[in-house]
Amino acid sequence: ARLVTGIAIVGGMGRHSSQGSYLIVSLGTGKVVRVDLTSAAAAGTEVTSLRNAPSSAGGAVSDYRGSDLFFFHTGPVYGLAADVSSSQRLFATVGDDKKLMVWDSKDRVVIGKATLKNPSRCCHLDKTNSFLAVGSNAGSLTIYFLTDFMEKGGNYYRIDEVAYRKDGKSEVTEVKFSPSNDKIALGAHDDCIYLYSCDLSLNTSGEGRKMTTS
Repeated sequence: ARLVTGIAIVGGMGRHSSQGSYLIVSLGTGKVVRVDLTSAAAAGTEVTSLRNAPSSAGGAVSDYRGSDLFFFHTGPVYGLAADVSSSQRLFATVGDDKKLMVWDSKDRVVIGKATLKNPSRCCHLDKTNSFLAVGSNAGSLTIYFLTDFMEKGGNYYRIDEVAYRKDGKSEVTEVKFSPSNDKIALGAHDDCIYLYSCDLSLNTSGEGRKMTTS
């Protein structure tokens, strides 16, 4: 059985859209797979079946018609964030191996990576794809800034930490930017929701990039 730890829907704008839609699914083995929804629906086939799903740890995928995308993590992948812009090319993953990776979903390549302070359970891209919030098992929130650059004919991202807070007493299982990008919400296993006001403007002084949270 394969433990499903995260799902993101990419492409399409509804069940009758002419655009191609697909799922990006992260698994407990560290693998990420793509499941094409449009072609499966047209063929009248079942895309996935979940059987004997554990109540506390997601579902066990016993059968899926999809293609492997990536297998670069060395531990379970629990956090999956999809690009919400019109290009829908980027997505990010975090997991128990303390790795943060940014991917190009169409070219199927890693275009940015960083080492985290702690194993992490969730992540979220802001609406500009410039900031990435990561919630860790230690109860902390870390914000990263993504800078794109060209290298060897390809487009890559440098990942810099710009803010860090630790207010939670247990692992953070959900993190989200608000639609207006002025707040960040965390949900943790200590039965608390943490809401932060944030300023996503960057200070490029001698101290480097900074982001404020309160």
